[in-house]
Amino acid sequence: MKNFNPSKWQDFPINKDIRRIKKENSKTFWNKLNLLISVIVVCITLVLEGVVCPKDRAWIAGSLCVVMVIIFFAPYVYRYIKEGRFAVKRIGNSQLIQLFDEDIIYNMIIAYEFYKEKSEPGLDNAVKEFYNIEQSYYFEKVVIDMKRISAAKERLIKSGYLSEIRYNNVLKMIKLLYDEKQMVLSEETQNLVEDLIERS
Repeated sequence: MKNFNPSKWQDFPINKDIRRIKKENSKTFWNKLNLLISVIVVCITLVLEGVVCPKDRAWIAGSLCVVMVIIFFAPYVYRYIKEGRFAVKRIGNSQLIQLFDEDIIYNMIIAYEFYKEKSEPGLDNAVKEFYNIEQSYYFEKVVIDMKRISAAKERLIKSGYLSEIRYNNVLKMIKLLYDEKQMVLSEETQNLVEDLIERS
């Protein structure tokens, strides 16, 4: 391919790895919460058995447990007060925009490059078929992911995570490639495309 340089898009797989690491790190909250619960359970057990302090002073251990809970949740409460929402509500939006930026855009670029290349003169049928099948593959990935974005379109645009211009721009590219009527697409994908175009 004259215009298609895979090395230009090496950052995309790297970004996907980074996203995977971030996803794993997002479990930190629940890991910390589980640890906190375990510590509290141990403290309560030790108090009930009279190991830490006499049972008539169990309120001391109870107070320590309450303090640990407050310390744990304080940063999240602060974030809620400051930003007006918990980070959990924002995760869905950021994951979707990552899907848009790192998967949809990337796959659309690849599909379009195959679309352009298969129209080059002098290609034999086997090469054209290869380009067409690869274009169809990446196109289907775009359509499936765009269905997810479409379901949250209003929320993403309203919250400023996604520009409506960018969203519509991808839909225009979908329509451009789909109108060619040469790709090998499943009936489900065709229905998804027509639904996306109809809603645009």
